[in-house]
Amino acid sequence: MKISSAQEYGLRCILQVAVAKGRPVDIGAVAQAEGLSTAYVGKLMFLLRKAKLLKSLRGPKGGYVLSAAPKEITMSLVMAALATHPKNDLEVCRQFPGEKKECVHMSGVCSIRSVWHAIYQEIWRVLNSVTLEDLLNKTSITMNTDVMAALKASSAMSPGNAPGAGDNSKQEGKELNHDLA
Repeated sequence: MKISSAQEYGLRCILQVAVAKGRPVDIGAVAQAEGLSTAYVGKLMFLLRKAKLLKSLRGPKGGYVLSAAPKEITMSLVMAALATHPKNDLEVCRQFPGEKKECVHMSGVCSIRSVWHAIYQEIWRVLNSVTLEDLLNKTSITMNTDVMAALKASSAMSPGNAPGAGDNSKQEGKELNHDLA
């Protein structure tokens, strides 16, 4: 899963609003606090308002407030509101088909896809469980032990012992990169 800059900065912007505890926060204050342009913050706030995560208040003392309590707004809602194109485990297979039209594993059971699926499921489980309140309180987050075991096992494989070692592990112009953070 690749986190876009809009998702990272949008999350930081909505946290600025959450810190205000119901007091309206204007775009300029958020932009200054985060070191971003007011135009970019305006775009992010528009997307968050469109997703009904923020409300805008007009007038000289206006600005943005959360549309719900911080404990009711999850990271998954924020990430989905700011996603340009959501990716899932099947899209990884479609993105790296090699020289064929589609991944050779698409027609049957794929041992690789089950790993990506478990990772994506765990990411979304965490995103669904973490609220703005958790982020404000700096609550510790833990991952499912099955996923952690799978990640440890895959990182323990040395590049020389990995399946397909010696094969072309990169497609022309596309590095195999699965950013999870």
